[in-house]
Amino acid sequence: MMKLMVTFCLLAFQLAASACSVPVFRYALERWPVSPYFAVVVADAPLTAEEQAAVTLLKKASDGVSGSLNLMVRQLTTEELAKSRRTEALPASKGSGTRMHLLYPSAEDIEVPIWSGPLTRESARKMIDTPFRKALAKKIVEGNCGVFILLESGNKARDDAAAKAMDGYIAEVAKTLKLPDGVVEADGNVTGGGPIGYDPIDRLQSAIPLKVAFTSLRLPRKGTDDLMVALLTHLEADLKTYSDQPMVFAVYGRGRALPPLVGAGITLDNIGAITSFLTGACSCQVKSMNPGVDLLLDYDWDRAVFGQD
Repeated sequence: MMKLMVTFCLLAFQLAASACSVPVFRYALERWPVSPYFAVVVADAPLTAEEQAAVTLLKKASDGVSGSLNLMVRQLTTEELAKSRRTEALPASKGSGTRMHLLYPSAEDIEVPIWSGPLTRESARKMIDTPFRKALAKKIVEGNCGVFILLESGNKARDDAAAKAMDGYIAEVAKTLKLPDGVVEADGNVTGGGPIGYDPIDRLQSAIPLKVAFTSLRLPRKGTDDLMVALLTHLEADLKTYSDQPMVFAVYGRGRALPPLVGAGITLDNIGAITSFLTGACSCQVKSMNPGVDLLLDYDWDRAVFGQD
């Protein structure tokens, strides 16, 4: 699993020779829109006032005006759901109450639901935002090339050791990394000291400082952001078998998470491969051709990155 992830990153890093100069992390932040998740509400009877309030809360949070959550809400009857391609992956309904299922973006082709449960205002609020997700997004727009999330195992000694190793590896590899030459920054400076290029693809679109910088966050398995934990641990089918191991997820762009490093896979070489990929020239500008899955975040990226009102 870890070898596959690193190979994937390196292949993406070494793609077509017609690469633009802008590094992957910055190209993703400025030019890749986030993909929407789906909240599927299954109900045959009219919604109760509580249930309708929950749906309204989610729709308002994702309307692009009151909120920027990358989520689409779909209400289906059981008959309509039966015709959906994702029917078999959803757990059977329990009881007569209205159920809701949170699904990954269609482009990710991950059929397993992240969460399934009763449609309530509490469940809706958990989908919308948490302090952890706010902190994650803030660290990205501060100019970090990536944020490494250490998903804890619950074993304090093991988690502390993994966190210390991870942070040490990040600091070590950051000393050796160099941004691509030829990037035209907002103030007109060009990385590498070359002449200003005229190809728009080599120009930054925001004034966020361009620098080599990484940071990290620790995420407990329970109590801080249970939905984020579920989202991360469903990215690959076999991750549930490693629940006793710490996992490291690198997040870049507008909250795009790479496949994890798990337990003994948290190494200097693997951290180095990830950081090299993120700071290297964006060799493939097509988002779907690059590794990672967008996270569920209520964050106005355009306003934060470009200062748009």
